[in-house]
Amino acid sequence: MSSSSNCRYEIEWVTEYACHRDYLESHECKLTSDQHDISIDLTHLTHGSADNPYTAVAKNGRDTYIFYLNVCGETNAGQCGDSTGFVSSCQCKEGGDVKKIAGRYQNQTLRYSDGDLTLIYPDGSRCSTGFQRMTIINFECNATAGNGEPVYTGESDCTYYFDWHTAYACVKEKEDLLCRVTDHKKRFDLSPLTRYPESEGSQNWEAVDAVAAESDKRRFYLNVCHKIIQKGAATSCPEDAAICAIGNGKTMSLGKFLASPQKALEGDDLRLIYTDGEECREKMKVKTVITLKCKPGDVESPPVLRSVSSDGCVYEFEWFTTSACVLSKTQGDECKVEDPQAGKGHYDSSNSWNLGQFNAKLSYYDGMLQLTYRNGSQYNNQQHTLRSTYISFLCDRQAGPGTPKFQDEDEYTYNFKWYTSYACPERLHECVVTDPKTFKQYDLSSLSVSNGGRNWQAMQMSDLNNLRKYYINVCRPLKTVPGCDRRASVCEMKFLNDGTLSEKVEVSNLGIATTGPVIVEQNQLMLEYTNGSMCEADGKTTTYTTRIHFVCSSGTGPSGPRFVVNQKCIVDFVWDTEAACAISTVVDTNQSCSVKHPNTGFEFNLQPLATENGYHVNAHGKDFMVNICGSLKACGTVEGKAMYGCELEDGKPVSQVGVQRPLQFSTDGALTLTYNGAMDIPTGTEDTFVINFVCDQKASPPSLRLIQEELGTSTHVTHNVFFELATPLACEPAPVDCQVTGREYDLGDLSVEEKPYVPLDTSDQARFQRFYINVCKPLPRVPGCPAGSLGACGHINASFVNLGYVQSNLQTAGDGSISIVYLNGDKCGTSGRYSTRIIFQCDDSPVRKTKGAPMFDRRDGCEFVFVWRTSEACPIKRVQGENCKVRDPKSGFEYNLTPLAGKDYEVKSSSFEYHFSVCGPINSTVCPHGPINLVSSCQVEGKTHRIAGIANQNLSFDDGVIMINYTNGETCHQIYERSTAILFSCDHSKNPGKPEFIKETADCTYLFDWHTALACPSFKTTTCSFNDGNGHSYDLSSLALHKSNWIVVPKSSNQNQRYYINVCKSLVPQTGLWSCPSSAAACLKDGEQYVNMGEAESGPQWEKNVLVLKYINGQACPDGKRNRTTIIRFKCSPDKVDSEPTLITALENCVYSFMWFTAAACPLNSTEHGDCKVTNPATGHLFDLNALSRTGGYTVYDPSAHKKMFRLNVCGEIADAGCAPGTGVCIKDTQAAVSAGKAARKLVYKDQVVELSYEDGDACPAGLSQKHKSIFSFVCKSDGEGTDRPVLVFSDEDTCTHFFSWHTPLVCEEQVKCSVWNGTNQIDLSPLIHLTGYYKAIDEDVDRGNSPNFYINICQPLNPIPNVKCPPGAAVCMDPDIGRITSPPRFNNINNEVEITFNSSTVCASDRTLNYSSKIIFTCQKGVELVRGVKRNDTAEASTLPQGTINLNQCVDVLDGESRTGQKHSLCICTPDRDHYIRAESKEIIHGTLKVMEGRL
Repeated sequence: MSSSSNCRYEIEWVTEYACHRDYLESHECKLTSDQHDISIDLTHLTHGSADNPYTAVAKNGRDTYIFYLNVCGETNAGQCGDSTGFVSSCQCKEGGDVKKIAGRYQNQTLRYSDGDLTLIYPDGSRCSTGFQRMTIINFECNATAGNGEPVYTGESDCTYYFDWHTAYACVKEKEDLLCRVTDHKKRFDLSPLTRYPESEGSQNWEAVDAVAAESDKRRFYLNVCHKIIQKGAATSCPEDAAICAIGNGKTMSLGKFLASPQKALEGDDLRLIYTDGEECREKMKVKTVITLKCKPGDVESPPVLRSVSSDGCVYEFEWFTTSACVLSKTQGDECKVEDPQAGKGHYDSSNSWNLGQFNAKLSYYDGMLQLTYRNGSQYNNQQHTLRSTYISFLCDRQAGPGTPKFQDEDEYTYNFKWYTSYACPERLHECVVTDPKTFKQYDLSSLSVSNGGRNWQAMQMSDLNNLRKYYINVCRPLKTVPGCDRRASVCEMKFLNDGTLSEKVEVSNLGIATTGPVIVEQNQLMLEYTNGSMCEADGKTTTYTTRIHFVCSSGTGPSGPRFVVNQKCIVDFVWDTEAACAISTVVDTNQSCSVKHPNTGFEFNLQPLATENGYHVNAHGKDFMVNICGSLKACGTVEGKAMYGCELEDGKPVSQVGVQRPLQFSTDGALTLTYNGAMDIPTGTEDTFVINFVCDQKASPPSLRLIQEELGTSTHVTHNVFFELATPLACEPAPVDCQVTGREYDLGDLSVEEKPYVPLDTSDQARFQRFYINVCKPLPRVPGCPAGSLGACGHINASFVNLGYVQSNLQTAGDGSISIVYLNGDKCGTSGRYSTRIIFQCDDSPVRKTKGAPMFDRRDGCEFVFVWRTSEACPIKRVQGENCKVRDPKSGFEYNLTPLAGKDYEVKSSSFEYHFSVCGPINSTVCPHGPINLVSSCQVEGKTHRIAGIANQNLSFDDGVIMINYTNGETCHQIYERSTAILFSCDHSKNPGKPEFIKETADCTYLFDWHTALACPSFKTTTCSFNDGNGHSYDLSSLALHKSNWIVVPKSSNQNQRYYINVCKSLVPQTGLWSCPSSAAACLKDGEQYVNMGEAESGPQWEKNVLVLKYINGQACPDGKRNRTTIIRFKCSPDKVDSEPTLITALENCVYSFMWFTAAACPLNSTEHGDCKVTNPATGHLFDLNALSRTGGYTVYDPSAHKKMFRLNVCGEIADAGCAPGTGVCIKDTQAAVSAGKAARKLVYKDQVVELSYEDGDACPAGLSQKHKSIFSFVCKSDGEGTDRPVLVFSDEDTCTHFFSWHTPLVCEEQVKCSVWNGTNQIDLSPLIHLTGYYKAIDEDVDRGNSPNFYINICQPLNPIPNVKCPPGAAVCMDPDIGRITSPPRFNNINNEVEITFNSSTVCASDRTLNYSSKIIFTCQKGVELVRGVKRNDTAEASTLPQGTINLNQCVDVLDGESRTGQKHSLCICTPDRDHYIRAESKEIIHGTLKVMEGRL
């Protein structure tokens, strides 16, 4: 009795029968519970005093210890007894007199938790650490082990652990039914899949039917290790059935739960067999076999029906689920722990409070959460033992945070139990729904994010000053997001306006997943999350709800949710995805061994699996042979037809199959190849081999295994043999999101389906390597490349190499670039694996709106790095249009929806009719009370008409979605105005398509979705680059125009004709009377008629030593049999920078040929142009040096011979210098004038440097065959900094070659930043830039005389250094170039240092597979302060000041400053007009400063 008052009696009864079955304890040697049908009895293991003791040996270094043990009783062995007694564990040291009590059975605990049976002996002798010794024995079930014996496994803090395999540890239940499986050390538990009638909202599992014909569709309901729950559609199922089928007006039991699950004979699959179903034929009853396969993190996927035997007696299901994975033990940090195998979210106790010294390591094993606090305050005992706390967290979903309850104090340790909802794993929710009328099934589980994935994201972009981001998961809670509720499936973030766009949680929980999806109508689903954070709407307190509207969209590739509206505490999203399409099945009727996914178009091609010897498997004492997509010689022939599989008996084939061989794919993921044998006429049966293909990225070579063999019962023994073959060819493309939210980028248009990208390669290794890449999607089929979802493949040194799988999303960097990484390629070296990194850089040039081309940049160890400048990498912009048109800011294409105008559209919902028009008023008689010619949308309910929007023609465009919004409708709910929003999205198959009603929002906005071809960009772009595989790369993208087109006027007499051409993209629409089709890349204007001459479908190819670009599928030719085609041939002509195409022929007014002589068609690594201009072939940027040419020329003096001077000009002769006419460089001294080269106008671009060469000068004295020659290297220099004149770097007397360096802003393509943000401040390194000189460094690890000289500049190329042959453009030079400016400074958060990395194209001498690179690390060194500067003629005494500025470029000398200032550790820095003094706090600091200063001089 716990209380008695006011006639109310409360009784508290502490009993083991009230314990959860998964956590039982006893202080005896037995565990029993009639309620849970469990019986454990270890008394059979207890030894008497006359019996031999149990022993276990433990080794610690050279020491050996013997443990003497008993079970639930005393042992006298080892002579460990004392006055207290009850010794059950005795520790003795071999060869010594050390005897310690390791535990007593007086206070023993026998514990059964989630399948673990543990016996704990506490109260042993005290250790030197203050802990008392303890023994813990973990008993393992082994039915054949008898008593077994203990095995020592380890020690921790004087606690000794033993494993003991014994038959008495096997848990006995009623009829031996458990939902757990034990296989040696591996344990499995299917109980999380069990549904109980008493659980709120509990529903049966519903299986997907992937094999039945449409006329025989049924619904299958099942439970796991339990009877069906007789609810909903399963009410009519037999009461004792564990699985039943409903359909065609009949309910049928397919089996009862009469046997526990078992492990498959091979592998780690589990098999659950339900028997004793309804009678299927005489003396035979239906049996169901469910094969459960481990899929970490998958808690939503349903079971799938794979086959039904011909007699209807055997049903086979397959189920990929996390519950079929091996149980695991793990530990987590930050008060969180996650089951890595099961993917059951994270258990989070961060709402609990600390009971001792802080510790965030939470341990987890099979549902038990434990937290230990150690090193508390000391006891007042002799050993001053430190207190500790031990907390066991137990799941109670109704407890909320709960509170800890003190149990007892046990030897300086405080023990607590804490029932809390935070210790509960997430509930499992099936993500499948079946239409009860059509039996069509929908499965959204592929969208659910679990282990290793990343939450889906959506952006609210309507208010750019108040951006919102939403994290979303499907059918389960979010992957951990800091600040978001662990139960939430949707969470809202806002961006801080602090210049960093950092995120902060706005609403931690917008809804919890408690139910699966529901069908709104065909191919439209809705998923509702409820019970989110508190919210106020219309003055009432409620909770947030999220609704995600899924719309079937086939063939659109991976996409994400789109935010629609947030009103009245209800947040709505729309998601166009193929996952919302009904599950369908396709069959390869042509027996080509390939089949296309009906929704995505991805082709599964199994032909590469064909082998000459086939695949062999031995099982059940039989030999089976089977080939994939090819016949097998060993299986012989039947009626002259080669067979594809057979069984071998004494080496001879029987049960031969392969007469028919259909390949079948179901959108639920089943890929099956069936081989049928010849028909047995008397019985009408045939042998069948069924191969189910399972996706495995690592299965190389593929592995075949036998799953099941069925034998017929007739006189003719027939075979139904089921195999499983793991292969990467069965893997669908990974659903990688090609969007980056936060700053909103979308690279989806770079993904290709037909042909991969072949990156440009100008490296020295180009002849020996060729690469194939794709973006966000697996590569299209490339002959020779490994199969599977590869993102990149390389043909390197005559071998094909996997360079990484598509498995990670895009990432943004601080400099605005985007990158994607493909990991886990083939092995690289001894331990690594190849990977690929593609860096995308925004190219927002107003004259180039192309996809650009990827370019191989470098190889970093096992990683291949590519750089891609493209307009697709620029941030998405939301734009507004007018007149029913809107222009895509990225491509410049204008969308025009006027074809939809002038017509009324009617859409019906469950309660209303909606009438609206597009870009104009409705014409019908609805809403007659509205203003004339102004109503664009009307809601009709019977005779009630409500205006839902006033007309306008303003379209908005946001990342591929066009929207028109009609506002200012009639009042709704007394506070809102009705409005209509129509979202247009691209669907090439629907022209013009029709609108579909989505929903009405809380503020009376009516949302419609319209899939139409008019929302598709009709312009086309292709890759404009070509790699010939022989070391030459070409790029024609500089010829692609954005605002205009190339115009060709024929030389014939017909001057009314004009040919319009663009390169690698569609024509740019022009104003006025322009009627060229928007998809045409070439068009003929003949008078007033416009003819489509072809569309851009593929990039340039190499034919007969020229680049050829073909445009196909133009307008029909005059003969009506063909379509017009345009062929443009590009011929390399280095001097032709601004050339145009020329018409060659127009055969039969059907095939048009053009020739184009252009510098853009020259190989990238040998680009030469004339007219004093040159372009960077990778970017198309034009450099023009004509501005440097001037009449008087320039004068340069030889630093080693001051009386010798060089008179020169750029791209022109130097007049009146004393040399022959046409001379570009004239050398003059006191005796003669010598021509150092004739003027030329041909520029060469190579490796960030523009070069100009003057050759054919006067004869060289060193050799009669040689002549003077001058080479100018033009290097980028920021405008207004340093000198802008030529400098003589070196003259080679042996060859009479003179090298000049010229730093000028005319060759700057983009400015490299010289600052970096460290999170709080901007660190600016630009004061360190040498505008005229350089830094010099040596290697201090070698003798000064043997060290090479390193010449360095910061953020700018090195200035010319006379008599030092540093390559032009180098920023770090050791002769050769060991680093060029490729990136701005980077802040290292780990060590708070700033780094600049310089990459070079120079091959490293010690490793020819790598190029040189350099890194400069800048560290903050406090303690140096500037002092007052003193003029040279100033007699005042130098004294210190805390601040000041010195221009180190003017420094002429550095001297000791102590004698002048009287201050220790000071220096004098001398400049032409004054001396400056600096002082440091130590000798070491000032010494280091002195070395730096000397390096600058």
